[in-house]
Amino acid sequence: MKKFFSMIVATSLPLVALVVVFGILVAGPAQAAPLKSPPVVTQVDPSSAPNDLETAIVITGSNFTAELSGTVVITPPTVQVGSTTLVDVGWVSSATLTATVPWGLQPGVYPLTVTNPDGASAGLSNAFTVTQAIGIWTTGGPYGGTINQLALNPLLPTTLYARAFDVGIFRSRDAGDSWVFVFADRNTSALAVDPLSPNRVYANHGQAGPYRSDNEGDTWTPIPISPSLWAGGGTPSHFQIYPHPTSPGVIYGTAQSVPGTPNPGTGLVKSVDYGQTWASAMTGLTDTEVAALAFHPTNPLTMYLATENGYLFRTANGGDSWTFASRPVTVTADVTIIGLAVNPFSPHEVWIGSDYFTGCPAGAIIKKSTGSDLTTWSPVEIFTGQPSCASMIVFDPATANRVFIAGHSGNHQTVDGGANWTSFGPNNLVTDFALPPTIPNTIFASDSQYGVWKTTNNGTDWTIVNQGLAAIRPKQLAVAPGHPEKVYALVDGWPGVFKTDSGGGAWQFLENGIQGSSSLLLDPFIPGRAYYGTNEKVYISSDGGVTWPISGTLMSPPQYAGCWLWPQVLKADPLNSGVLLAGIQHACGSAFSAQGSIYKSANYGAQWTRMSFSQEISQVTDLAFDPINSNVVYAATSGSGLFKSTNNGDSWLDIGAQTAELRLATDILVEPTSPYRVFAGNGSGVYRSSDGGVSWQMVGQHLGLQVEQLYFAGIPPTLALYQATTTGLFRSFNLGNSWQRAAGALGYANVNSLAAGIAAERVILYAGTAGGSVTTGGMQLDGMAEETLVEAGIYRYTSETRGKVYLPTIFKN
Repeated sequence: MKKFFSMIVATSLPLVALVVVFGILVAGPAQAAPLKSPPVVTQVDPSSAPNDLETAIVITGSNFTAELSGTVVITPPTVQVGSTTLVDVGWVSSATLTATVPWGLQPGVYPLTVTNPDGASAGLSNAFTVTQAIGIWTTGGPYGGTINQLALNPLLPTTLYARAFDVGIFRSRDAGDSWVFVFADRNTSALAVDPLSPNRVYANHGQAGPYRSDNEGDTWTPIPISPSLWAGGGTPSHFQIYPHPTSPGVIYGTAQSVPGTPNPGTGLVKSVDYGQTWASAMTGLTDTEVAALAFHPTNPLTMYLATENGYLFRTANGGDSWTFASRPVTVTADVTIIGLAVNPFSPHEVWIGSDYFTGCPAGAIIKKSTGSDLTTWSPVEIFTGQPSCASMIVFDPATANRVFIAGHSGNHQTVDGGANWTSFGPNNLVTDFALPPTIPNTIFASDSQYGVWKTTNNGTDWTIVNQGLAAIRPKQLAVAPGHPEKVYALVDGWPGVFKTDSGGGAWQFLENGIQGSSSLLLDPFIPGRAYYGTNEKVYISSDGGVTWPISGTLMSPPQYAGCWLWPQVLKADPLNSGVLLAGIQHACGSAFSAQGSIYKSANYGAQWTRMSFSQEISQVTDLAFDPINSNVVYAATSGSGLFKSTNNGDSWLDIGAQTAELRLATDILVEPTSPYRVFAGNGSGVYRSSDGGVSWQMVGQHLGLQVEQLYFAGIPPTLALYQATTTGLFRSFNLGNSWQRAAGALGYANVNSLAAGIAAERVILYAGTAGGSVTTGGMQLDGMAEETLVEAGIYRYTSETRGKVYLPTIFKN
């Protein structure tokens, strides 16, 4: 009976459910537990990242699940990029996940897969792109800068140009949404678009003179002008070209001198073949200090010319001869004529504006003519009874009596021909306006910080449009301790600091409203604590530069009463929390003769005390603590040499008197590893001391370059000493015994600031540059031309510590 039953059970197992027969459990066919809905991935943000940094991402979609214990996530979903499982996965909700993409992935486009704890899985193809960033220079701005002039393509006004102070010219073909760098020159002083052939653009290249592009700035050709054409001969400066509005090929050239200084290379020249040949056009001009030129709106053979001395001339024959009209403005040493414009709705109404580089002085005035003979003028007052400055005057081409001005009086508009004025623009720093004639209600404005703004509702609302407009020249960089992806930058004229949390991939300006910016320091002990030095103050932030509620005051000694006091250098004791030193410039008088001091704080910058010197010293340019004995501190000055303290900065001794070159030191630092040698840099080169500053020797070849900063980056055996100079970035792997240019364009560009951070198996170096056009000695690597445009801004280079450090030529925007 038992045997027979066993046979029945064995043959019946696939056919019956779980039953109990005679008290025995029998298994039937399995019923699979129903699977939950699989996850759905719809978006990954950001969708790309460089491979030299960890990158936090946010994944959005639906049906993301997690194992929970109450509200605590026990097991989140698994997330993979390709075959790499991501770390730090966080379950936010059924629609949102967070994760971190590790550094070191190979460049490429990867799928992203989400797997819930129950095993349900789904993904998104081509979801994440990894770009190469190890061993190359990359940059992402910051964007903006001082834009002095805007110029529109009159036939295609979505194309416009921006002239950046001390950087060059940028072009946008999408109404300012994006910009490219097309012309590099630290002395660019003029920009003009040919109204008849808008692909043709003119720009000045400093002392090299004018250049012309026939393809919207893609390539440029120099325009030679014989010095003999200019009044008195010589080389012109601040050259500007004025294309004729109706005569093809006819252009005029003016050259301006610095106000208050005679310059023989000034006057007016004319070309009828786009600058191939030139002739003097100064017949009848009794004053050749030409400041500006303007055309009659309906009869362009009639032109007006203003001189820096306040005289106005007129021609009725296209410049073949000139007639004196009047002297509407009496010019003094501090006033110069800059603005000149003609009312398009009243062709005999000429406006002339005066300004000065340092402000709006007494005697400055804006005037407009009230008669066709240009002998009668009436003042245009922005503020009643006060000087009125205008370096730029722009008429609305579509609206009568609407005029815009900008200058040291501020930026304003009038809608009644100048009787009444109101502030106009995105801020009070506007330098120029541009009005597209065929795009109603759209106005562009440039300024001295953010670059270019745009309004599409006639000025009610303004939007910054500076993506790619890399015209910012950082003067100091700082990397947050322990976070090499967090970088701060200080820029002249910007009331605040730039900050990035992505290694420079994107920048945020943290405006603090504090005028002036001399120095920046990140506390090495307290995360998020920062110090910001300006006139007589050191401001303190505890939230990474977002707010600066506390300040410590540095009181001037009696001998410097009434002088400016600038904390040019801030350094923290590397071993004792809260101990800070400030290197000072006392700027006294109009000549700004710079004397110096050193101040100390022992309570995190709340109070400061002037330290003891046996003599008055010149401006302090740098400070450096010994990394293992912070009682030893070194100071560099701009004229009185090097100094050393052995009591944590309380008193100082002169250690640089024996070397004349070192009396003008710009930088000083201590080797970060044993034997902790001291290095100093100046305009002659780099010096090294192996005995604590007792004796010094120049190391390596005599480069003859102005050292902007010395900096150690890396760890042995790839520890490198970098030398940032106005003509390139140099590095040495043997403590300065020999130097080589950093390969690529940054080895030849104007680099003025450096900072670095250490990450897992990586050294991340940041370099601030003013950019420019650089020639790399005929080197052509990775398709880079012999002459390369380098955008201003901050560049990042990541090297792996497992191998040799290379600085190649590849750039990625």
